[in-house]
Amino acid sequence: MSAELRFEDAARLRDRIAALEEVVASLAELNRLRALELCLLAPAAEDGFQRMYVVSGGRIAAARTLLLGDAGRTETEAALAAAARAEPSLGPADADELILIGSFLRRPPPELRVLALAEVRLAA
Repeated sequence: MSAELRFEDAARLRDRIAALEEVVASLAELNRLRALELCLLAPAAEDGFQRMYVVSGGRIAAARTLLLGDAGRTETEAALAAAARAEPSLGPADADELILIGSFLRRPPPELRVLALAEVRLAA
């Protein structure tokens, strides 16, 4: 009987350790995502436009709909300015958005362009 209890206790401890390891891995991934400085470009619902998301400070700091090509420069500059003004965030809603972005970054669809924020700043 006592041997069975020890096996049950060991199994519970093993499960708790596994759960803690999952939490630690999730927090490490969230910290990695919070450090991202990038721009995501995806097709917009309207033809001839694309959607720009600026990720900075642990959040989506700006989102804009852009005309394709040089015509979108003003909105790009506005998005970069908004991102520069945005306060860093540790909020749960922003964390949820980062986790969603992380899922796209692991296997980006072909229509998604991922650019370093520094690259976008230089181009603007």
